[in-house]
Amino acid sequence: MVQFFKFVLATVVGLLVFSILGFFLLVGLVALAGSSGSDKSVAANSVLELKLEADFGAQSER
Repeated sequence: MVQFFKFVLATVVGLLVFSILGFFLLVGLVALAGSSGSDKSVAANSVLELKLEADFGAQSER
């Protein structure tokens, strides 16, 4: 019976450690994606030029 509780405790500790590491990894990836580092500046009276050469099908309303 003691062996069973040792395995249960080991499993719970393993899941806890894995969850904590996964959380920090996820936070790090979000922080890395959020800090692109290169800010784009747009001058006054700029014009946005779009190339709409592709065919866009009609979208149905839901």
